[in-house]
Amino acid sequence: MKKLKMTNETYDAIRAIAEFWLPASATMVTAIMVALNIPGGEVVGAIALAVDTFLGGIVKYYKYQFDKDNQTQAAEDDAQ
Repeated sequence: MKKLKMTNETYDAIRAIAEFWLPASATMVTAIMVALNIPGGEVVGAIALAVDTFLGGIVKYYKYQFDKDNQTQAAEDDAQ
């Protein structure tokens, strides 16, 4: 199976979105919509949570791949 690759910049951007920007902005928008009785506030929150969970999964996958590759490289370096 071909390994998926991602640049450090892309990884950092997705991680920042997943860990900070999306949860913060979704919380703000949902809270404002609910406070002002604008219909759909809960739906916006649910969709944002689903997207954030998906992005978190991507971040975790690439972190696992990065750590695994570094462990393999370190073992090869120690063997030499």
